[in-house]
Amino acid sequence: MPLPQLARYADTVRYDAERGLALALDWRAYPAETALMAYSDVEAIVHAIDLGAVRHAAVAYLAGYGLALAAREWAARPSDARRGALIQAGEWLRRAAPDDPRVRRLLDQALARADAATLAGEDAEAALLRLVQGELSRADRVAERCGRIAAGLLDEGDHVLTHGFAGSALIWMLHVALAEQAKPITLTVLAPPTPDDDMRLCADLARAIGLPVALLDVPATERAFEPVASTVFVAGAERIALDGGAAGAPGAARYAELARQHGLPCYVLGGDGPDPALDRLMAASDVMRPELISAIITSRGIYRPEMIARYLGDGDAPLDVIPLSLS
Repeated sequence: MPLPQLARYADTVRYDAERGLALALDWRAYPAETALMAYSDVEAIVHAIDLGAVRHAAVAYLAGYGLALAAREWAARPSDARRGALIQAGEWLRRAAPDDPRVRRLLDQALARADAATLAGEDAEAALLRLVQGELSRADRVAERCGRIAAGLLDEGDHVLTHGFAGSALIWMLHVALAEQAKPITLTVLAPPTPDDDMRLCADLARAIGLPVALLDVPATERAFEPVASTVFVAGAERIALDGGAAGAPGAARYAELARQHGLPCYVLGGDGPDPALDRLMAASDVMRPELISAIITSRGIYRPEMIARYLGDGDAPLDVIPLSLS
């Protein structure tokens, strides 16, 4: 069974340098429609983000390509005008996703890279493309490695609980466990506290890799954590603090608490580890406290929450020399 399109960001967000277009999958229409939508300027990209046509990490990469479009549009203007236009475009894109740390981080890097290129008399559009494409490629490698490591934690017959959309690492985990390791597993996707489309999206992706999946509404949530019904809870992490706390999709804290109450392992897919500037996360409905987390799975291995800061000093083979799977 082939991997779904959403398993790799490189298949969902692209840049056509010849035509001057940013291309992105409309997550609202997936999987019924899989063609990439074309965006010709920053305003169109901001509108797409506002509408939820792109989500999660894809927003950051599309925002980065939006800056490349702005650099292209202003390439023939004086350098001061170009620099000002890029700063303005960055603000528009930042405001479209004000609470997304990935967008802020990538835009900060992109603006610094574009400014340096402009001052040096170089092609800012090309500099931005190198940055965004490098970050996108790295994210795909991190997700695959994280998912492959996580698949090793699943046993035959495991019933996996998750909620929202835990990212492409979850797709890799399920695909590797089912298709490559031949483990008969099943999945239940829990409803978020407030309705959104990520529950449906996660279920569609599971079905695309041939995994038996069920959707559970809010009233039935607690029963799903009973040991006779489930064996492991898996959550995605938007951010991880140095103390081992992790922010996930809305409701993550409640589900992690239920897992602890019923003696189920709670695994967090942590991708490229903790934010080195974040000591701890404030308590909220989406913040899983360290004591609720059994393990954080990253691209460098598995960590106990209290040991996650070691990720920053641990080494691994350079991600850019590890080829992506051809599955």
